[in-house]
Amino acid sequence: MKFEITACILLLLALDVSPCYAECIYGANQWGSVTLKPSKGSLSSDEVQYIESIENSVRKNFEPSLGRLPESRLRRYGEPIGRLEVLATDKSGLTCVNVCTGFLVASGKLLTNRHCVQSNEIKSISSIKFRLGYLGSNLPGKLYNVNVNPSEVDEKLDYAILDVQDHPEEKFGLVNIEPVNIEPGEDLIVIGHPLGQPQQFSVAQCTVAPEQDNPDYDLKHLCQTTAGNSGSPIFDEHTGSVIALHHGGPGNIGVISQADDKVSQRSAIPISTIVAYSSVLQRVSNAPARVEISDLKNYYMKFYVRRNKRLICAYSGRIADDLSMACPVAITSINGVRRYEVSGTAKSPTGSVINISGKVNVDDGDDSGSCSLLLTRSNAKIEISQVCG
Repeated sequence: MKFEITACILLLLALDVSPCYAECIYGANQWGSVTLKPSKGSLSSDEVQYIESIENSVRKNFEPSLGRLPESRLRRYGEPIGRLEVLATDKSGLTCVNVCTGFLVASGKLLTNRHCVQSNEIKSISSIKFRLGYLGSNLPGKLYNVNVNPSEVDEKLDYAILDVQDHPEEKFGLVNIEPVNIEPGEDLIVIGHPLGQPQQFSVAQCTVAPEQDNPDYDLKHLCQTTAGNSGSPIFDEHTGSVIALHHGGPGNIGVISQADDKVSQRSAIPISTIVAYSSVLQRVSNAPARVEISDLKNYYMKFYVRRNKRLICAYSGRIADDLSMACPVAITSINGVRRYEVSGTAKSPTGSVINISGKVNVDDGDDSGSCSLLLTRSNAKIEISQVCG
């Protein structure tokens, strides 16, 4: 029995996934708890020490979201990301609390890994909850009920889209989905709940791996992850858009080395591949971005336009300013932008709403087009023509 328990713990960490069916890492008695603690009573001292070494590694290698200021961009990126809590029973009748990460992609919809909610070991799932805004013991966040039956699921791509009740996006917003080609060495950010702990960032040395075998279906990356990070979004550090869904390590590799904490390659599914299969994401991948703020005139907007990973133009200025001279040479049209930020203190859910929509067209000798940017403030529409000169 001791051998079976040890093997299960190793499998849990190697796959970056929480389910453990030889023994419960998180027992059913912890269902609904904010702070989850491994059920160590049935484990040997060596096994307890091993789990504690992984907990220490998380503290060493991850950055707590709570350590960033509320208005920081990483905190904003993390708002639609939460801990997925699954009460599952395996084929032997053992019931455990399994934890993964998920993130809001559309109204009442979250994206996570398929293996978090469906696998050969899971006999049944009695309940799923989604905890958003969990940043620490004093910030437990808000808990939402989730339908146990996915509205979309794909075993090969290891993704599942689940229905969340009570529209949490009205409070926490949505991630920005951007299906783009990813180049080796690009800087990334992973945000999730490793070991079910409060939200954490993986930023240091977090990049696309230099060598890729099948990047359309298996994007290798070097970011720190561990159990509980399954279902975490991977962001392009420069654009703030989700470009991949983390789901584990190749060939059961991808754990933090117990000896030296070095990172081996992890695996993710490019969001562009998932969008090609997902009717839900096809509807939202080019959807207007939404930011809630208190007064348009007191805040700044920034937008960046890239072509083939090359920066064509960048603009920064007050939203209410005349934008006619923004990028006058390179761009002939912006019907929305591929990336923008509004800096300032967001007030949700009563603040004003900005929607920026449409496609980007640039003129660098190959393309041309008219220039328009549509801003929507509450119910009053303001259309600014010839934004780019």
